[in-house]
Amino acid sequence: MIRSFQLETLVGSVYRKGNIVFLPKTGDTVLSPVGNRITGFDLRNNAASTISVESSHNYSAMDVSPSGRILIAGNDVGEVHIISLEAKKLLHLLKVSEPPIAIKFSPDGKYFAVLKQSTVVIYEAPSAIENTNPYYMKRVFSDFRDSPTTVDWSYDSKLIGVGGKDNCIRVYPMEKYVNFKPITFTGHSDAIVKIFFESDNYDLFSLSRNGQLCIWECSSDELQLFVPQKKESEGELSEDEIAQREDLLTKKKNKLSKRMEVEEDENQTGKRIFYKKTSRLYFSDLFVDQRRANLTCSDFNKTTRVLVTGFANGMFSLHQLPEFTILQTLSLAEQEISTVSMNRNGDWLAFGCPNLGQLLVWEWLSETYALKQQSHFDTMNVCEYSPDGANIATGGEDGKVKVWESDSSFCFVTFSEHTGSVSGLAFTQNGKAIISSSVDGTVRAFDLTRYRNFRTFTSPTPAQFSCVSIDSSGEIVASGSFNVFDIFTWSMKTGRLIQILSKHTGPVGALKFSPTPGSSQLVSGSWDKTLRVWDILGDATPTVTLEFTTEVACLAIKPDGKEVAVGTLDCQITFCSTESETEFGSIDGRNHLGGGRSDSDKITAQKSLQGKSFRSLAFSPDGSYLLAGGQSKTICLYSAERQLLLKKFQITQNKSLDSMNEFVHHRKLTEFGNMDLVEERGDGDAVTLPGVRRGDMSSRSTKPEVRVSCIQFSPTGESWIVTTTEGLLLYSQGSRKIFMPTDSDESVTPITIREALTVGQYDKALILALRLNLTELSMEVIEKTPLSHVDAVSGAIPYKFHLPFLQLLNRGIGKSKHVEFFLIWCEKFLELHLLTWQKGKDKTLLAVLTSLQKNLLRTLDISLATYNKYTVKYLINAGKISLVKKEEEDDVKEEPFWEDVLANSSLQPEEITEVFNSSLNNH
Repeated sequence: MIRSFQLETLVGSVYRKGNIVFLPKTGDTVLSPVGNRITGFDLRNNAASTISVESSHNYSAMDVSPSGRILIAGNDVGEVHIISLEAKKLLHLLKVSEPPIAIKFSPDGKYFAVLKQSTVVIYEAPSAIENTNPYYMKRVFSDFRDSPTTVDWSYDSKLIGVGGKDNCIRVYPMEKYVNFKPITFTGHSDAIVKIFFESDNYDLFSLSRNGQLCIWECSSDELQLFVPQKKESEGELSEDEIAQREDLLTKKKNKLSKRMEVEEDENQTGKRIFYKKTSRLYFSDLFVDQRRANLTCSDFNKTTRVLVTGFANGMFSLHQLPEFTILQTLSLAEQEISTVSMNRNGDWLAFGCPNLGQLLVWEWLSETYALKQQSHFDTMNVCEYSPDGANIATGGEDGKVKVWESDSSFCFVTFSEHTGSVSGLAFTQNGKAIISSSVDGTVRAFDLTRYRNFRTFTSPTPAQFSCVSIDSSGEIVASGSFNVFDIFTWSMKTGRLIQILSKHTGPVGALKFSPTPGSSQLVSGSWDKTLRVWDILGDATPTVTLEFTTEVACLAIKPDGKEVAVGTLDCQITFCSTESETEFGSIDGRNHLGGGRSDSDKITAQKSLQGKSFRSLAFSPDGSYLLAGGQSKTICLYSAERQLLLKKFQITQNKSLDSMNEFVHHRKLTEFGNMDLVEERGDGDAVTLPGVRRGDMSSRSTKPEVRVSCIQFSPTGESWIVTTTEGLLLYSQGSRKIFMPTDSDESVTPITIREALTVGQYDKALILALRLNLTELSMEVIEKTPLSHVDAVSGAIPYKFHLPFLQLLNRGIGKSKHVEFFLIWCEKFLELHLLTWQKGKDKTLLAVLTSLQKNLLRTLDISLATYNKYTVKYLINAGKISLVKKEEEDDVKEEPFWEDVLANSSLQPEEITEVFNSSLNNH
């Protein structure tokens, strides 16, 4: 099972570029393109999940079918993916010649339009009917003077409107009609941003970049389909009749004059449908006291007739059409809003800001945020799991520390006190505080209860801290530095400097405290090619010193604290003892790491691999496995005992990143060199001036290099996280459904299990269900076991089934509604078998017990007790009012009020319940 890890979700990155869409059915899930993946955010259940479809390049446009079952997404190289949202699998792949600008489904779901640089192509949408060609091309429109920018369909899917950079709007029919021909009309002085058809007619609205809104009225809503007349077969006519017809045609052609042709065309034009501009409106009133900003995006809800527009200065506005009444105006950020989407009810607005990596969902009726997530402005450097595995902390080059929920993948707090990049993170043992180190010369402690920076540690001389760690007791904080070559230790309670360890002669690249409870051992690795083990409670002299051939880049300590894995710059992983100067073994990971050739490299990928190494190591909670990652797209999983490679994980297939290809295509090699090194600029692109920070939209684009900066195993061992160029990736094995029966034979069937339940043999039924290893069936047996038999059944479970049974209890506490029932199971099972586990020292149970503790803490929520408290108060007051009314009407004997009953401390809970029931019966 250790090899069955798969990517579960992309954490820490919420939006990159492209358009975002709501699912049309429910309207409570928003899909956001994040690089070459697509993430869905469920706003009702407060959860996020990543679709298991990966593109070869970044997604730039997408749309969802009206049924909500099909997603069509296009990337930067002209690949269009048809994805099933139910199975979350790729169905078809269509390659077009140019990158798609926009994709739009027709309202009936039969067609979808793909906008390219010079054409608009209409395809038939996938259906249940089997077809040898899933991408049947219906129509192609190519009469554009400049590239199109937006597209929309009429309510009946008979007309399609296209707006472009040539300031023109074109309306095309899908079929051939007698009274409608393709229409091109102008009226804007800038490029068209969006056009929208009405919900019940052919009227449309158009918006341009300079903030103009034009309303176009259609002359008629009836389209007359052209039916061609069938010609009579010439084989049925005689030769004389054919000759007579040819003479008549010749005479008609000679008599037909140009004047008659013009009059006939004018008469036909009068019958045709045409558009007339009824009004022109401006958004300039929104910018009274500030500089006018360009309109960048817009969306229109055809049911509520509400128009939302986003601008380049981070402001958005809501208008009611066609009156153009301002409903709301708000500034979200100082950066450009590139996309906006409105759900079907029109109450949620989703905004995307690519420069900040920000995704916002605004509920405009209540003026509150339904979702407000922002990724790190720059790349992530480090990550860390909380001791219970519930939270994940990340630190980036932007100097921010973010804490994310591992289940929902949402960020709930951001600390921005650091002024330099964050280089290290560490949680305290109780998980209530997090320690971070930065190159700004400070080590800060953040309180996760009050969300504040409650302690700041500094050094006597300015130092750029490279790493940080905290001991198991949470009393001592240690940090290494780049420029001073020293290790500083502080007291967590007082914040004072305890001592300085100064035996290293190079930058300290990594340090870790021993995870063993009560241990004061500190292990540090430096660029001076040494590994030193310190006793913090002793003197400032290392107890163990190990020398290596190259610089130490990273290290990881085994959970028992007796072994340490050291990664050096020659791509070697060495296993050493922390108690003596002994090496147990080593791994040469150069061939395992793999490499790629950068666009700017003048050497081959095999040659550049010699300069790459592992930069992060992590042991599994039981110490049996080791994860390693570095300057590559590959993560290696090793067996720590045998020093063997078990599996390689490729973190991405995104060729929009650098160093993904091992070879340069021969078509890119010219007499001037690699064409990837030549920068292409448009006419309107400006060259960035040196030193410009604000207002720089960065016209010069660069490809980030794929790499791994940090890896961490979860305390439960069921998942692990890795910080990469694309964000924080979470790999898990808990979501896979595998049928793996243990100790099974012909007699172990669901029928025999249910028969044992019927006759009352609950212990036999549970053991058979554990042997069959079916989760749903095992949960059924547990829930049907009476409470009086829980003690006996728990004691009858054999030792080899303890681990799967604990996993079932963990699942029941986390997802079942019978909380007290499963708590009784846990109490009885732990009382009977806890001593057996302590004697056996089985490390595989540690991960499940940690996860069980995590679910118990989540279940014991004080909000439930508070809700019950106020419910009881409401019932008391309701009963009091009822008693007063009954007394006034019937003049019955006065009974004690509930306040007096509860105030009487001598009554027991059973007596209070009896009085309450009698009161209900009487009244």
